[in-house]
Amino acid sequence: MSAVNILQDSDRVALCLTAVHELDKIARMLPSQVPLDEGLGHYAVKALAGRMLRLTGALLDGLGDEVVSTEEIRQVVDFDEGTSQG
Repeated sequence: MSAVNILQDSDRVALCLTAVHELDKIARMLPSQVPLDEGLGHYAVKALAGRMLRLTGALLDGLGDEVVSTEEIRQVVDFDEGTSQG
């Protein structure tokens, strides 16, 4: 199945968007589940949640934003040790 055909499958796109929405909600809820007095744990969870949000954005861009290039999406996905690969 080609990429064009995949994006024309409305059920598939709807499922992907549902997954993105759920991941977004989880990522936004996570930091509130670890108290600040847990030391660095709170900040680690906050960083993970932020990464999840960046990836959900990349998924949305890949599914429907033709203006965003594949290379821009790759830079988000290939993030490594604080710098994007580009």
